[in-house]
Amino acid sequence: MAYEITLPNGEKVRTDELLHGEVVDLAKAHKTSWSHVVEMPVVGDGELMLDLYARQCAKRDLKVPNVLTSPKLASFYKRVPTIGDEADGDQPADDGEDGEQDPPTVDAPAST
Repeated sequence: MAYEITLPNGEKVRTDELLHGEVVDLAKAHKTSWSHVVEMPVVGDGELMLDLYARQCAKRDLKVPNVLTSPKLASFYKRVPTIGDEADGDQPADDGEDGEQDPPTVDAPAST
């Protein structure tokens, strides 16, 4: 899962669409992994969450609100499926042959 961040101008930025260099810089600055930046920026002491938000605002010449409580900052982050993940996760796998799906498996009655 990733996060979608809503900026002051209403623009939405997804953590899984950030440039790799940005993610690595944030990870190094906060002594964490790149996957933590993308998948869990709201976990921890809040410094990563604030830094990520502030950097995205700065890139767009937007001001971070002067008075920003932790709950308000967290409200700008919304969990979203990572790009490429199926929305419902229950899609049958395509076997790559003739475009047909395999028939469902049916449990046979137990023999007695």
